[in-house]
Amino acid sequence: MLGFLRRLFGARRDDGSDEGELWTAPLGNPESAGFRLSMDERYAVRPADGALELELRKGSLFAWAEAPARLASDFACQARIAFDEAPGHAAAGLIFRASGDRDFVHVLVSNRGYVRMDAVFNGDPRTVVPWTELRSVPGPEFELRVTARGVAWTAFVDGAWAFEAEDETAESGSLAFAAQTYADCPRARFSLRELALETRPGEIETAHWAWLAGMPPAPSARLSLARSLHADGSQLAALVQLRRSEKDAPLDADAWFLRAEAAIRLELWDEAGSALDACLELQPGREDAREERANLLYLRSRHAELRELLEGERERTEASPRLSNLLGHALWNAGDWEGAAAAYGRAAELESAMPIFEANRARALEEAGRSAEALESWRRAARLFAQEEAVDDLRSSIERIASLSPRDPGLGALRARLLYAEGRFDEASKALERLAKAGTEDSAVWYLAGLLRSRRGDREGALPFLEKAVGLEPGFAPFRFRLAEARFLSGRELGDALEKALELAPTDAWIQNLDGMVAQADGDRARAETRFRSALAALPAEVDPALNLAALLAETGRAAEALDILAPFGEDARALNQRGNALVVLGRLADAADAYAGAVRAAIDAGFRAEEAAEFRDNRAACLVELGLWSDAEECLRVSLTEAPGARAYALAGRVAEELGDLVRAETAWRAALELEPSDARTREALARNYLVRRRDARFREELGKLAALAPERAAKLEADFLEVSTERLSCSGCDRVWRAPRPVPPTSAKSLRVVPPDEVPAGSCPSCGRIWCVGCRKDSVGEDGRMSCPECGVPLKLNDERLRYLVHEGLAKAARSG
Repeated sequence: MLGFLRRLFGARRDDGSDEGELWTAPLGNPESAGFRLSMDERYAVRPADGALELELRKGSLFAWAEAPARLASDFACQARIAFDEAPGHAAAGLIFRASGDRDFVHVLVSNRGYVRMDAVFNGDPRTVVPWTELRSVPGPEFELRVTARGVAWTAFVDGAWAFEAEDETAESGSLAFAAQTYADCPRARFSLRELALETRPGEIETAHWAWLAGMPPAPSARLSLARSLHADGSQLAALVQLRRSEKDAPLDADAWFLRAEAAIRLELWDEAGSALDACLELQPGREDAREERANLLYLRSRHAELRELLEGERERTEASPRLSNLLGHALWNAGDWEGAAAAYGRAAELESAMPIFEANRARALEEAGRSAEALESWRRAARLFAQEEAVDDLRSSIERIASLSPRDPGLGALRARLLYAEGRFDEASKALERLAKAGTEDSAVWYLAGLLRSRRGDREGALPFLEKAVGLEPGFAPFRFRLAEARFLSGRELGDALEKALELAPTDAWIQNLDGMVAQADGDRARAETRFRSALAALPAEVDPALNLAALLAETGRAAEALDILAPFGEDARALNQRGNALVVLGRLADAADAYAGAVRAAIDAGFRAEEAAEFRDNRAACLVELGLWSDAEECLRVSLTEAPGARAYALAGRVAEELGDLVRAETAWRAALELEPSDARTREALARNYLVRRRDARFREELGKLAALAPERAAKLEADFLEVSTERLSCSGCDRVWRAPRPVPPTSAKSLRVVPPDEVPAGSCPSCGRIWCVGCRKDSVGEDGRMSCPECGVPLKLNDERLRYLVHEGLAKAARSG
């Protein structure tokens, strides 16, 4: 493959002179090529079968193998790269112009058939070319060619032009082989099989133009690049690609429309107009282009033409809320307040969920002097803005209502809802509950008051508010849904709340998600999975259905599927936490610990409450404990116990202290955990065992009694363990009689017995064979000396063993008490 550069430029130079050279990397010995070999728990760089192998051992990891001595500014580079193993989404490519690990440019090709370019300056990444679809998905290996000439970059993948871009982030630097795994790819191996770098100025130009001649930009490739740039907000770059594509081949209607959209965002009105004309010439009935043409007239303040256009197509205009709204703008600017109000009103009626249309109508009605109607319109707009939590628009609506009706009875509720929309939840809660106490009939007030109670964790307190909201507006599905949710999460009977919510909105994804949670709690996993998948399909950008589905899959032994479900939410704190849970199920504790660490960072960045971040941190600590990384676990728990002390953190801290040999500190931690969660049987057992090991028998028995009330089986096993620790088992060699002597044995008198002992006590042990016999078995062997003897040896039995003396004295005392 690299023969092209060799044939083009002939013999290479290896003297490293300033004029540059054609360098072909001797990848059979990567170190001689200048690549640094390294290995740690995250990745490894090593030679493999005549190539340079880069192995990534975890998901969501970007790593590289640098050749720091191979410096270049302008270059033509050609490489062959292989995906040796990549069970999930992964990408590989090259880093250029690297200066340390904080300034560089990289080009990556993914195993899903996309290419991208990013620049990193001072550690901050910036997208130059977003993921752009290639003409085909790369096979097990692909060819990548890149030229950099000043700020101009061009890339080719598998013999086809991929993109061109401009970037001036880095002027010069080293080369590296790079790879990336994403959240659903727990590991991957890549290999750099061939690499050539041309740095001679003249030959760079020759290579660049030769490659362009052999692999010219296909119109479809330019369109693919333009779409990616447009979606990423790079309108000028997208427009450049569309202009260049037009030179190569006529644009289709979609391309012309895309060009118009980009031009409008750049305020290039003439070009946008020409593009829309071309689009409509190809597809005369295309509604989005017709609407955009009208919108363009409005943006250019050509209101008379806009009015003429829309009134000339009255049927189409009156059927479209957007066109009706634009007609309202045209009439407003002509001073026709009545006509504007009618047009805005038609838009509001066609799309009742769009509050801006209602606000426009309200303004026009004010101008027309119809204050009473304007007030009603402002009220409707305000309620809609409140539902959307559109703070600025809601505030403006409230101001207009107050101006038209200073004592308007709805102002208090709207102002409370404004506090809610502004995130001033404590103030909003007080205001809403005051209104509720005053007996407001505004269902939204009761609803929001209930939501804020739930948000504080007071599910029980939320129920009366939500029940009142449902009573005021029983046909509104969201109220039914929130009531069902609060009942479910507080452990109450659902009643008919969820059933009614499903009747009112059978396709609502959030209601289906809750129904899945209820089904899972009832043990109906099949229905739960169906509901979660349906909810996720309808809400692909929402993490909650994904979390629920992933948890269910992990619970049913399908943790690998759970990771796939969570992959699109890689940087979400709760998704990272659930990813850790799935990895624990798979036994990948080190990866799970990393996922939990990512969850903690993401939670902090997102402003989570300390208690929520502590949950993720405690999960990480639990993994570290299982991995035996005691010091790391201790540090993790130190932060949790400082910021948000909880029962689980104390329990884990107790385990760490126990492993480190500090039993007193372990006791303190477990006692603190039980103060917060007295019903935690596992921690209660751990504390009891702590007392058992330390032979603090009174404390042990106290904890054992509490454990027996929580978990009788655990208590029974622990009591058996205590028996083994606190006593020694002795038995008669002649029958099945068993005694238990305490450890240690209390001091007992060694005086000879002057009474006949009962059958159930030891008669003594044989000094010759060491066997122990009971009185019941040997009382018939009493000799002239009054002593019993061993049936095997004939030797008199003795009570020299303090354990036996203790058992005899205890037996006599018991007989005396019973007699």
